Order: sequence, then structure tokens, then C-alpha cells
Amino acid sequence: MSVTESEKLTTYTLLMSVDYESGTLDSNVTNLQWTNANASDAATLVTPGFNGSNYAIAHKVEVGNSGYFSNDKYRSESSTIDIRNAGTYKPGDERRYEISFKLHNWIEGPYVSIIYQSKLSGDYPAWFFVVFNNSIRFRERQHNITKFIVSDYRPIVDKWISLRVDCLWADDQTGYLNVSAMLPGDTDYSWNWYQDKIQTWSQDANISTGYTKWGLYLPDAQPNVGDPSNTRVIYHDNLKIYQINHTESTTSTTTGGPSNSNQLIPSLVTILILVAAIFAL
Repeated sequence: MSVTESEKLTTYTLLMSVDYESGTLDSNVTNLQWTNANASDAATLVTPGFNGSNYAIAHKVEVGNSGYFSNDKYRSESSTIDIRNAGTYKPGDERRYEISFKLHNWIEGPYVSIIYQSKLSGDYPAWFFVVFNNSIRFRERQHNITKFIVSDYRPIVDKWISLRVDCLWADDQTGYLNVSAMLPGDTDYSWNWYQDKIQTWSQDANISTGYTKWGLYLPDAQPNVGDPSNTRVIYHDNLKIYQINHTESTTSTTTGGPSNSNQLIPSLVTILILVAAIFAL
């Protein structure tokens, strides 16, 4: 008897890779923005990069210095806003986002630092990673979800951390978020949080496509003269964006014994052998 079985297969198509191995701030990716801040060191290349690579990007912000003030906030960020298809997304798209970062000589201060975010509009991130009160957290804005990835990052300052987010962008309750982190000393993604049946695309979004940003964004920072935390530097490397694909694979297998007609042949042979044995007596 033949049995047909189906199995869902998940594959990942690389849409964009930013590893800075070109030795340029745009990583040879057309239309990639590396910062809107005017300071000469708001975005620079540093070496080595993640996992022994040649380069990473360093974003720097000095609160109180106008050279690091752009788009009405203290920030220095790279952005995929002008990279259509590969760097943007819309409802119905299913994406995997990966990036590695390192807090460089980090001193905690009294304000939030957003280090990686998925934006739906000028001031509306769908989800983001934030450094605040000695912790590293994942935030999903629409449903007010906060998950602590590292409760105290101070022992791992200047060590690389890798992030991964799988997301089905949906303007109804069919979306999902699967968030993972690989911490210093780990060989695979160990920390994980998953939520399905969630609306990941907000109706409040005022653009038709979203995009990704990484660097430093201090939305509530105010100058505090003499505070060493006014200056912050973060390294990023190995950004990748994938399209997630689902396909069905079917296989046919034969199970059970032979059919009844095939079973008659050994039965007749057995009878003839027995009859011959009787006449030989």
C-alpha cells in the first residue's frame, strides 16, 4: 500500500548583508544611510569586527553637542529606508533580521538608548532593542510588551551580542514574533521569546512600508554637564535580512505486506512440495 506524506519546509533567502568588509560605511550597499549626524566621528569604521572580521561600524553620540543632533533628537543611526524591497517590508512579508553589537566603554546614564529598531513611521517603531538601567531589553510597542534579555550588562561591556528576530508582518491577528539572542560565551542562540497570533503592523503607521535602523537613538536625552554618560559608543556588524519561505514536500512510501494475489504463489509451491514428498514415501 502506498502512503503519501507532506512536510512543511522553511528556507531563508538572503535579501541584504551589511558586514563592512568593503572598508566603507555603506558596506557597498546602494542607498544605505550610515548617519544623518554631522559630527565627523558620528559614524566610523573600527577594527576588528564581529567574530574576527576586519571591520564593524561605530556610532557615537555626545549629548549636548549639536554635531550629534539630527531629526530633532540626539542620534546617529544607519537606515535601510531608501533600499526598496530588500531593506523595507509591508504587511504579508515574513522576514528574519540578524545583527551583532557591542557596547563600547559603556557608562550607564539616566536615559534610554535604542540600539536596533524596526520602524513603521518617523516616530513609531514596531519593535526595538533598548539599553536602560544596566539592562538590555526587547520592546514591542503596540502591545506594550517588554522582555529582559540581559538584566545586568556591565560584566559583558565590550563583548559581542547577536540578535535575531523572525517576524510575520500582519495588520491582523495572524502575525508572530520570534526573538532570540546569543550572549557572550554562547555558541548558539540561547535566549528566546515567542508570541504568535499577534498584530505586528500597527494601524497607526503612517507609511506603507517599514524599514530597519541600527546605531544610537536617545529619544529623551537632555544635556547634563559633566556626566560621563553623555558620550556613548556602540559597534554593530553582520546585519542580515532574509525572506522566510515555506514550502510543502511530499513523499510516497509503501507499507504493509504483498497483495493477496502475490501471496498465492508461495502457497501453491508449498502444496506441490508436500504432495511430492508424500508420493516419495
